[in-house]
Amino acid sequence: MLVPYPPLEAYRRDVARLGGTAFGPDDGRWIAAASLLQRYTESTGADRREIGSRLAVHLAFETELTFCNAGLQLGREIEEAGALHLAMSWLTLLEQTVPGDRTLDLGRVRASRGRVARRLGEPEASRALYAQVEQLGEARAEPELTARAWIGYGVIALERGNHPEAHRWYEAAALVADDTGCRSESAQAHSGLMIVYAKAGDTERAIVEGWLAYRAGAADDELSSELLSNLSQAIYDAGGFAAALRGFGAAVSRATQPRILLGALGGAALSAAALGQAAVVDAAAARIERLVRTAWSHPVSVAWLDLSDAFAMLGNSERSSVYRKRALDLAEANSHHEVAYRASEPPTVRPTTAQPATTFGTTAMQVIGQLDSLDAPADLTLVG
Repeated sequence: MLVPYPPLEAYRRDVARLGGTAFGPDDGRWIAAASLLQRYTESTGADRREIGSRLAVHLAFETELTFCNAGLQLGREIEEAGALHLAMSWLTLLEQTVPGDRTLDLGRVRASRGRVARRLGEPEASRALYAQVEQLGEARAEPELTARAWIGYGVIALERGNHPEAHRWYEAAALVADDTGCRSESAQAHSGLMIVYAKAGDTERAIVEGWLAYRAGAADDELSSELLSNLSQAIYDAGGFAAALRGFGAAVSRATQPRILLGALGGAALSAAALGQAAVVDAAAARIERLVRTAWSHPVSVAWLDLSDAFAMLGNSERSSVYRKRALDLAEANSHHEVAYRASEPPTVRPTTAQPATTFGTTAMQVIGQLDSLDAPADLTLVG
């Protein structure tokens, strides 16, 4: 059973899990905010107002943000850094501040708790939280919450390898979100369908679903950058290296979160290497190096592995070995077992060719044509 810890104990456990290393320069702000939120939930009247004003200093308020939305943003920031216990502590406290009649806010916080629970390795606790979100959505006629819950079920099924069940939940969520204009949920549902189709080897459908996801999330730079990166990965896996490189570059041009940037840069390096574009691989490596001190250890180690494979494709065994050792050392130090396992294996080297391994259909080619029109950084662009 997943029991949220008080903020300081939650942070201590997160740091211990990562071998005693702090997450970065924002750790103090997170702890201060979580401690104040704990006091806020335990206080009343004038004390609560005074604590609330101090708490607001730690939240990134914008004119359109409510306290709950600002709190959700901070929770996602903590989660993205990998401080999952602290994220769960923060979200649990945040939920206690939401009035019972604020159904959407309550459901959004609870769905966020479900996501963090899953990332903490507690799928049953995650499913239970999503079930509560689903019930809220049905009882209060809030389709956004229904779609969020069903997407959560889909992710859990996908991680368990139950692709038919994942397909069923993602498809149902996409229907609800598309019909009711819930664009963020639509993007997530179609992105899930893209992954399911890609795993089934249906490249055409995967690319189409990936483009639908990107179109639904295009207004949000951060979301659209992640969706573009996922779509580009599907195209890369099918052998469309030039189109994948353009897509990864476009994702880099939109993203600000280090996790998303690192993933897109790793994909760009691999795509460029498959095309024999050494200068682009070097440029991706330089950009990754500038990010390594700003991100959680997991995406950094994965990006270094991608660089190792990319340099191996180019025949540069020396640089490949350097990045592989860095990835292995970092993964082992932070208990990223699946990354450490991959790093202990020889580099994945695929043929250096510009010819796709898959013959794309008409619709997929139309999507690839759309990707070619997107802006990408000059140093990550195919030349010659």
